[in-house]
Amino acid sequence: MKVLIGLGIALAIIVVIAAAAGFWVMNAVTRERVSEVTTLNAGGATGRALLVFHPGLSDFQDRIVAAFADGLVQAGWEVGQTTASEQAPADPSGYDLVVVGSPIYGGAVAKPLADYVGRVGDFLGKPVLILLTGAGAVPEALTAPEALVQAATGRVVQRLAYNTMQPNTSHRPYL
Repeated sequence: MKVLIGLGIALAIIVVIAAAAGFWVMNAVTRERVSEVTTLNAGGATGRALLVFHPGLSDFQDRIVAAFADGLVQAGWEVGQTTASEQAPADPSGYDLVVVGSPIYGGAVAKPLADYVGRVGDFLGKPVLILLTGAGAVPEALTAPEALVQAATGRVVQRLAYNTMQPNTSHRPYL
C-alpha cells in the first residue's frame, strides 16, 4: 500500500511539473516582448525597411533576424528593427519594405506576430517578406502568415523558412 501511495505522490509531482512547464511555454509563446525600434544604417541609400519579429524560446530566431538585418544593411538599406508588440510601428507608409518574422509553434506563427499584422490592418500594398524559423517542417507553415499579410493588403514578395532539424537551402531575398 505504501508503494502505491508513493507512486501516486510521484505521479502527482510529475503532473504538476509538466503543467508548470506547459504554462511557461505557452506564456513565452503568446506574450509580447516589447522593445524599442533600433535603427541600423541610418540614411541607407537603397531604401527603408521595417523588420518586426517575435523572438523564440531559443536564440535561433534572433540569429536569423540579425543575419537578415545585416544582409539588408550590407545591401544599403536603413533597417528599423523591433519586436512584435503594441509599441511596434503599425503604419508602414514610411517604409519601402516590411519584414515580419516569427518562430513556428504548433504549425502557426507566434500570437504576437499575428496580432501585429492585425494591428497594421493595411500594409498599403507595400512589399512584405515573411521570415519564419522552427524545429521541423517550417516551409509548410508559410501559408497561414502569407494569407494574414495578403488580407492586410501586403504584397508578399518572399517567404523564407529556416529550421534547426534539417538542412536549410539558401534564398535570395527581395532587395
